[in-house]
Amino acid sequence: MDEWKPTWSGLFQLHRDGAQTPITSYVDRGLLRSAQIDQLGTTSDWLPEQVIAAAFEQVMEDKYVAPAEIKPVTSGRVFAPTPVKLPVLLAPGEAEGGHALRPYLWPVLDPSGNLALEQDEQLIDRWWVEAPRLMDYASDCHSHLTTHRIATIGKLSLPIDQRGDYKLSLGLISPTIMQGFAAIKQIGRIGQNKGRNWVQHVRYEWLTNVTKLTTTKSKKKLFGGRGPEHVSTWYRGEIRWPNGKSGYIDLGHFRDERLESLRDADELARKTSEFETRLQKAIQGRGLGWAQTTSTTREIVGGTEAKDIYTLDDNAGYTVPNTLAGL
Repeated sequence: MDEWKPTWSGLFQLHRDGAQTPITSYVDRGLLRSAQIDQLGTTSDWLPEQVIAAAFEQVMEDKYVAPAEIKPVTSGRVFAPTPVKLPVLLAPGEAEGGHALRPYLWPVLDPSGNLALEQDEQLIDRWWVEAPRLMDYASDCHSHLTTHRIATIGKLSLPIDQRGDYKLSLGLISPTIMQGFAAIKQIGRIGQNKGRNWVQHVRYEWLTNVTKLTTTKSKKKLFGGRGPEHVSTWYRGEIRWPNGKSGYIDLGHFRDERLESLRDADELARKTSEFETRLQKAIQGRGLGWAQTTSTTREIVGGTEAKDIYTLDDNAGYTVPNTLAGL
């Protein structure tokens, strides 16, 4: 029998057959829908808008299903409440106070729009990245490697002019009216862009392992033989979600910009090695392991792919300390 019991922090924890589990929720899943919506309203002052919307949809459509098999987590921790929303939109200075879970699950930006560092946290490196998946209309994205996490920040840049702004039915009446209605929508979109940023972070204690993928490719020459080797290296972390499934998060990517124009191979190798050393040191600085468990190589089109897996904590997951969850 499943029962959701409240904690002093306002969250609810799943008890199954009388035993406490590491599953938590923003609402009591055993209540009627209207009561769950009322409970969700009490969290609206500290949860990001996208999380509130996703949680509301989950309640309205009765989408939540407690996992049948609940795997153990690291001692002293519980899974963060669902729904999981790593990237969220924030304004500079937003969420600097409130519930302790807010800055633990999502980054906080200072009034200038930069990553607000936590107590005893140090910035190690910062670099430009392509917009991560789910960060719609993000631009000027940068990842930040710190002693606590890898955080990514991207400016929201909604396109000013969209096809959907123009209604053909209005155009048949008057092109001027159609242009006027389009301008109203576009002015509103400019206001949405102002000062808002996509943010997400991955804390090292969420990772079960880090996978390093190294591809080595060369292009065939016109008259036989192959050209110089081009090496690309990806680092990705595995996170175990509350439903037992795993997801992969990009931690860093080093590659030749184009296969036809090889940049300094020695410099690329040096930067890759330096990043791995800094990442390993940061992870171990949080009391986690860095043990290589598997190493394989396979043939791919045009070259090879080497896969190295470093185990951090088999019981890790998208979790929070008991002290933050108030259990």
